[in-house]
Amino acid sequence: MSTLKTTQAPKDTDKIRADWIAAVTDLVAQVEGWCKEEDWPTRRAIKTLDEPPIGKYGVPMLLIQNLDVRLLLEPVSRFVAGGDGLVDLYRMPAYDDIASIFWRRGKWYIHYWPSNGKVPATPLDAKPRLFTKAQFVRAVQSMIGEDAEA
Repeated sequence: MSTLKTTQAPKDTDKIRADWIAAVTDLVAQVEGWCKEEDWPTRRAIKTLDEPPIGKYGVPMLLIQNLDVRLLLEPVSRFVAGGDGLVDLYRMPAYDDIASIFWRRGKWYIHYWPSNGKVPATPLDAKPRLFTKAQFVRAVQSMIGEDAEA
């Protein structure tokens, strides 16, 4: 006789939520610091998410100004396929999803699409890179239309 497997909620939802909030808070602080080094003004805001099974919670997001272009670093979800969490980086006001930043095993990785005309079919076709200041600056340059190498 076969048994049906059911999806179970994580055992320690409070710890999972707290770890995710801490990871996003650290990411926002790091990006905020990089923006300050580049003289790009920023402003923080709180985004409220409600995700089963960890419930409702607030995490920081970051509005970035680069010349006349505004970008938003926005947390999306703690639970995503292929990773432990997702934060997107958008060009505003169109909210074009240009870069996705995935949290995997305690590290942040970025997928972004350079403006060189070689756009991958899906985010998974883009080569994931460790999220560093250099990768962030390249992604921003691509978003604002400056030539940037991938």
